[in-house]
Amino acid sequence: MHYISNATFPRHPPGYQSKISQHLMDYCRHAGVQDTLTEHVELVLTLIADLNVWFSDPSAPLDPLDIQNFSCVLECMLLKWLRENETHISPLEDALCVALLIFTVRTTEALQRRADVHLLHLQASKRLEKALNCTTRPQWQYCPDLLLWILSIGAISAEGSVESTWFIYQASLACGEFGITSAEALLARLHLCGWVSYKLNEAVRFLWGRIVNLRLENCIFPQSCLFA
Repeated sequence: MHYISNATFPRHPPGYQSKISQHLMDYCRHAGVQDTLTEHVELVLTLIADLNVWFSDPSAPLDPLDIQNFSCVLECMLLKWLRENETHISPLEDALCVALLIFTVRTTEALQRRADVHLLHLQASKRLEKALNCTTRPQWQYCPDLLLWILSIGAISAEGSVESTWFIYQASLACGEFGITSAEALLARLHLCGWVSYKLNEAVRFLWGRIVNLRLENCIFPQSCLFA
């Protein structure tokens, strides 16, 4: 990873410019995220924009091999950032970087079935849960969609693991706190931050079904939200 550089990525044809969402970038600034991590967020948003264009229009002037290579570079950069900053980052930054890593892998890997489980997702989900448990509710006050984005990624990646119930429960609480009453409403908030419809919309609808079932099983919908 010492030799990884994003100098030549992403590779775009002349005249092409990725249309990234500024919503997530703004939330990172509100949350006081380090500039070096915010730069990585911008790169992931560029990947998201390119994937959405390519999945919606295979004739788009984008090379899928370049997109795949870009995603691999991003994964290495995110892992390198975690390693180099591990001793002086906040739990929120830890959670964000891990979520970015999970998201990058999930949106560019070849898995097609919900039953398919990637070991990286399981290990990353454990770290993500630990980081989120160290955050506090006031930290998310000015960036609620960032929390929804991270929890949704965590819940999707944790499916089939023992961490799954924790993420579903926290996602349920967050949706209740922020007035989200349907899968489509949740998707609308996620798309504001940056989302790859082709790869993840079905997973969000499945997640919403799990949230509804969890609430029915518990009979009572908790009014308190999330962390301490």
